[in-house]
Amino acid sequence: AFKPLFMEDVAEQKLARMEQKRDELQTELDNEKERTRKLVVGVAVAATRAGSRARTNPAIDALAEELAALIEEFETEVDLDKLSKVDDLRFRLTKATLANAQHRYAEVQTLVPVEEAVAEFQTAKKKIEHAETQTNRAIETNQVVGDGFYGLREWGKALACYARILELRPHRCIVGLHKVAPPVVY
Repeated sequence: AFKPLFMEDVAEQKLARMEQKRDELQTELDNEKERTRKLVVGVAVAATRAGSRARTNPAIDALAEELAALIEEFETEVDLDKLSKVDDLRFRLTKATLANAQHRYAEVQTLVPVEEAVAEFQTAKKKIEHAETQTNRAIETNQVVGDGFYGLREWGKALACYARILELRPHRCIVGLHKVAPPVVY
């Protein structure tokens, strides 16, 4: 089949539309799981029935139908071989979500192998750890500099440093902040 070349932003727009629909579908699937869980908690007989019953959720069926149409349109109009690694994963996640909604669970494992899920987790974990280290360094730096301004009685500069800390860690208690912060009026 002929797949015309589109600018990258067209593919991005289509991927974004599919992701939005995928998120809606995933939310409905999660809601259905939660409803089912509530129904079967503590009732073994109900659990057996709930696990084997056919889906009767029209919202999920409608979203799945819309997503299937978006996927078909994307496959027709975009050269899949030219997708970046990230966009390829976004597209496969969309197809896998649809497969879950349609009870085609084995297909999910083909579209997104567990090894890829583990690799994505490990990458994210490393980035979080790096971000946490960087955040802590920024907090320490602003704390020390803010304390210096506080000692010099340069309240505005101290407050600016402390405000940056609170932006990074909203629940952090900064000793002495009450002395430089304007009074709160309710």
